[in-house]
Amino acid sequence: HTQNCYCLEFDPRDRYFAVGSADALVSLWDLATFTCVRTIDRLDWPVRTLGFSADGQHLAAGSEDLFIVVADVSTGETVHEITTDAATNALAWHPTLPILAFGCDRAAPDEDRRRPPSANQARQPRLAHQAGVALTTYARAISASIQRHERSLSTS
Repeated sequence: HTQNCYCLEFDPRDRYFAVGSADALVSLWDLATFTCVRTIDRLDWPVRTLGFSADGQHLAAGSEDLFIVVADVSTGETVHEITTDAATNALAWHPTLPILAFGCDRAAPDEDRRRPPSANQARQPRLAHQAGVALTTYARAISASIQRHERSLSTS
């Protein structure tokens, strides 16, 4: 990583740990050899939170982007993206089901996270607080995306 690391998470099978950083990269490290085996570079803003699915096959990454990435751990490919209205502060997978819960900032009406802030915007205090957690709709979407991805892997 070229900038500060903000979060890390161990996978439930004790094979890997993931690191998220201000450089917008997620790196996946092999626990046996302590080598970086792949990176996920889909995000553009600092990574704030990470989580492995209960089976260890998927890694979710939340950042200051307006979406959460769900990637296949074995390939690093994005299998699903969840659109959000603001930066993601926390996420957690259900202990046995493919359900991802997450909490986000509430974006100011004039805030545009798609572009870097101007010097004037950066000095403004941000009015942000925890928004609600969304579950049911995304659980079905994530589950469907994961199943499609697994089918595509088995046919190739």
